[in-house]
Amino acid sequence: MSEQDTYIHGTEPTEQERLAALNRMTNKPFVDFLSIQPDMQVLEVGSGLGLLAAEVASAATRVQVVGIGAVACTNRGSGERPQRTLCSGRRP
Repeated sequence: MSEQDTYIHGTEPTEQERLAALNRMTNKPFVDFLSIQPDMQVLEVGSGLGLLAAEVASAATRVQVVGIGAVACTNRGSGERPQRTLCSGRRP
């Protein structure tokens, strides 16, 4: 695996917990800054754990969020190249 193919954040459970804690501290002010309105469509590039995308989708009704990024889903901790994923969600 080349350096270019390496996921920059660790996939170990402790690192994922650290990233989730960081998201809990920083996401709300950022979502407030975005002033999400009903029926908005949002693209998040580099979604990581998807926590920000989930908060954006929950900020108003009928918000559609599409997040794209390289995530180590099934190969967590194996050192293999992260899978590329596309995730989307909509709050009714």
